[in-house]
Amino acid sequence: MASAALKERPPVSHEGVLRRKVLLVDDNYDFYMMIKSSIESMGDEAKIEVDYAPDGFTAIHMAKKNVYDAILCDIQMPHLDGIKLVGEFAKKHFDVPFILMSGVLEEKTTSEAFQVGAYNVLKKPFNVNELQEKIELAIELQRSEKISDITEQERAHIYNMLKLYYYDVEKIILLIQHFQIPVSFVQEEIKKKAQIGKCIFDDLQNLKYYSRTEHGNTK
Repeated sequence: MASAALKERPPVSHEGVLRRKVLLVDDNYDFYMMIKSSIESMGDEAKIEVDYAPDGFTAIHMAKKNVYDAILCDIQMPHLDGIKLVGEFAKKHFDVPFILMSGVLEEKTTSEAFQVGAYNVLKKPFNVNELQEKIELAIELQRSEKISDITEQERAHIYNMLKLYYYDVEKIILLIQHFQIPVSFVQEEIKKKAQIGKCIFDDLQNLKYYSRTEHGNTK
């Protein structure tokens, strides 16, 4: 059961602008100030508000007292790194999507991040528009996951298969979960892609038609 402190809620409203509340966890305070400054410079176009925690232990404490739409966390941190922090939040049943980030992203680290339950991974540096898009995608992905029986291990496996051929892997995974497409079907289609160079994921509209056929919905 999710913690009462972190139940899903609508974005905060600031002078008529709806914004997501995000907790940024990073031992580099200058990075936080850079992100904060970039957000402030956007004015009304900014879609996020950011709180700051210098380490994982502070992040846990803040999450008990505040409601966050997403957590943006550096992977390399002393004492409690980003990978371990995702696990600690899961143990405490904090229902909030994690986006992990790092200046150096290796394939092994990225795979591990998805295996522990991260919803996205960002390579530093990145711009605020990209960050906002990833946050919205992570939130939507978490919502879709609640109506799907896909496991964290299956999501990581799907990610590793799709990234061989596609750039926007997170969007494809979101649709796979939303339409409740089985992992076995994903594997079959990726095998087609390897053999003949094309499959259902080349045109994402096909997933909608697949879902209607499988569930007997012809509307």
